[in-house]
Amino acid sequence: MLTVHEKYREKEMSTENFISYVNQISGKDLTSFINQWLKQDDLPNPEIESVITYADGKYKLQLEIEQPNKPYNFLCTVKLKSDNEIIYKLLDIKDSKQSFSFDVVSDSIGMKFNSLNDIPVNQKNYYTWSNIFDDWKTVKIVYGTKRQIEANHTLALRFSTALADRFTEDLIPVIKDSELGGDQLSNNDLIVLGNVDDNSIMKLLCDQLNIKVRKNMFEWNDKIYNRSDEGLFLALPNPYNNEKIIYLFITNSALELHQMTKVVNRIPQWAIFRVDKIIEQGYYESEMIGK
Repeated sequence: MLTVHEKYREKEMSTENFISYVNQISGKDLTSFINQWLKQDDLPNPEIESVITYADGKYKLQLEIEQPNKPYNFLCTVKLKSDNEIIYKLLDIKDSKQSFSFDVVSDSIGMKFNSLNDIPVNQKNYYTWSNIFDDWKTVKIVYGTKRQIEANHTLALRFSTALADRFTEDLIPVIKDSELGGDQLSNNDLIVLGNVDDNSIMKLLCDQLNIKVRKNMFEWNDKIYNRSDEGLFLALPNPYNNEKIIYLFITNSALELHQMTKVVNRIPQWAIFRVDKIIEQGYYESEMIGK
């Protein structure tokens, strides 16, 4: 893909150009492999079953993959997790039914298919920070008014300007948490800034979504973050309208909110910030876990 982008930078590229050049680069005929993603009107929908057996002093994990619809050909990772290590296996999926077998250390191994989000699958929660482009005209930035109102307002205006400079010339409107009505809550994509003690809308959404946040601390992936220079970003479906998105910038201090929003970062579905750096990031767990 890097080579393709280099060749066609600032030039028009047709689908035929792309396929022809990819075939040339790879030395393979990848026409059908590429066309499946362009012409099939569904997404991969593999059904996963796994079982661990014990024989001759060894544990084996047997993985069965079935594609009930027209099968896709794709490469995909499986994560095998024990108490002491995590191992990733790369699978080449081609047929309607395939089986794979792995040696494992015990019968308590955890298995997750599509562990690195290699393929697109239907998920209830698929939004990322880049979805802010989807409906730019309806996005609003919501700042807190429980304390330091002017500082929060100034920060929200600055973030709106940073986003406009980064993506488009249109400024995203900023609005007080106390002035966000029910219609606006459910009919807009919302960027919500602050902590639950600063922003009443942040508290409303965190309570609704069971996100564990308290004054000067939050919990994520079973870990507590209570440093003043730590913050959490989440992109989620709006609980009041799943066709709309909420982007939460949850912080343990006003200074950390400044650090998180002074630069527009590339972020997947969630990220942990320390000062202005992302120290952890990732995607939400999919439902594709072996039965």
